[in-house]
Amino acid sequence: MIVNEKDFLKILTEMNRGLESIQKELRSFLDSKRGSFPRFYFLSDVDLLEIIGQGKDPTPINNHIAKIFEGVHAIKTDSPPGRDANKIYMIKKIMSNDGEVIDLEGNDAVKAAGNVENWLSALIKSMKSGLSRVFSKYHNNQASHSTKRD
Repeated sequence: MIVNEKDFLKILTEMNRGLESIQKELRSFLDSKRGSFPRFYFLSDVDLLEIIGQGKDPTPINNHIAKIFEGVHAIKTDSPPGRDANKIYMIKKIMSNDGEVIDLEGNDAVKAAGNVENWLSALIKSMKSGLSRVFSKYHNNQASHSTKRD
């Protein structure tokens, strides 16, 4: 129980110091996450906290994916069996803003498990591999069409 104004001011001052300490630690934590995955610099602290908090379920990341990857509208996952805490999602598709879809086939599918920055880094590698596959397929189709015309 607060006896007088002086005690109340002292308690508020101590609480303010505690809050400042917590904010400093939170900033340090978020900076470490941004250091390990630089695309997080494009996100506000609130967005980053939401992503980190939902790291085992990639579905909520779709709310922020366009801020992380330019031109990407959504990622699609399979619907694994099991309870929420035990589910391991596999990212199988990347959707562009224009409705184009890149299938992440075989080894390109990304397991959304562990730290979110780790599986997002794996997603970048899979995007590159998937795009390479699409471009190769397109190039081969163009080459075969030009050969048929000759």
